[in-house]
Amino acid sequence: MTELEDIDSGDEAWERFAALFRGQTALHAAGEALKRQLGGDEALANVILASVGDAALGWIGQRNPALSGLSPCECLASEKTLKRLREMLLRFPR
Repeated sequence: MTELEDIDSGDEAWERFAALFRGQTALHAAGEALKRQLGGDEALANVILASVGDAALGWIGQRNPALSGLSPCECLASEKTLKRLREMLLRFPR
């Protein structure tokens, strides 16, 4: 089975995409806490906040079928699974 990271759009696509959501951590009460939970990755926190809103802190701990059963937090464990998370967020409906 093909995993999302196998069709990775690349770092440049992620950076362009994440730039669209710059500043979200400042707009949400849970923004700084989310950023801390994500190892200080502000770009990732911004995209997650823009994607799931106020449910973000709970969402990052929930297992997700699109992430092969991992939670977004578990995806931080390796470069491979981080790419999986980013690719899922790139494809997330808005």
